[in-house]
Amino acid sequence: METDAHQRSRRFCCVAGFCSRCEQRARPATKHICLLREFMTARAWWNLAPDLDNTFLTAGAKGNSLWEQATAAKAADGTWGLVFVPTPRPITVNLAKFSGRVDAHWFDPTCEGRRQPV
Repeated sequence: METDAHQRSRRFCCVAGFCSRCEQRARPATKHICLLREFMTARAWWNLAPDLDNTFLTAGAKGNSLWEQATAAKAADGTWGLVFVPTPRPITVNLAKFSGRVDAHWFDPTCEGRRQPV
């Protein structure tokens, strides 16, 4: 039987990465956050800088509300970038400042974290 403390902390288990008991009963949003965590921790996310001047995400950032705003960040060394698009729409990204070959993928944590080539 679970302890009361474990029940209260279930939603934080995936952050620490130690609780397999939660996986079976986890709510979908918890699983999505865990997949997003795995996605981000596999990359040098600390090198990302926000694309404040829209030189990376050049079109498609605006949504109908603040909650629909797409946002982007790119590593200063040009090795990778990330665009968050909360609602379906076309976007345009400038790939010219990346160093080397660019492999672009869609990542959707609501689809079991599958990546699809763009």
